[in-house]
Amino acid sequence: MIRKNTGLKYCVLKQAISLKTGDRYLKKHQYEFVFFDGLNEYYVAKEANHRKQLFNKTYPEILVSKPQLSYGWSKHITKVHKQLERVQSALDKRIEQNAHLQEQLAKTQEEVNQFRSTKFLAKELVRRIKRKLFR
Repeated sequence: MIRKNTGLKYCVLKQAISLKTGDRYLKKHQYEFVFFDGLNEYYVAKEANHRKQLFNKTYPEILVSKPQLSYGWSKHITKVHKQLERVQSALDKRIEQNAHLQEQLAKTQEEVNQFRSTKFLAKELVRRIKRKLFR
């Protein structure tokens, strides 16, 4: 498909999906290739050769060198991003729960150690009492 831009009377946009017949038409009418944005080719008529400079200033390579995503991929990426946010939120909750459980475990371990210490002291006390009684 070839479209003339009304703002730039002597410039033509040729979509990359068009047939080779577009190339023949452009050569026949003396259009010269000036720019490719990754999807479309841009041509300038021979009599408007001065307009070539506009493409270098208007469309620097850095702006169009990034790959373009179709709407379908963009929609899919948005969906995956939302899923990732939900997973991150769930993970944050699990991390918080884990920290709480670790605090409880530390308290329980401290109580067990105190109990063991108390049990040891009680056994030691019973042993000493028995020794004194049976001497």
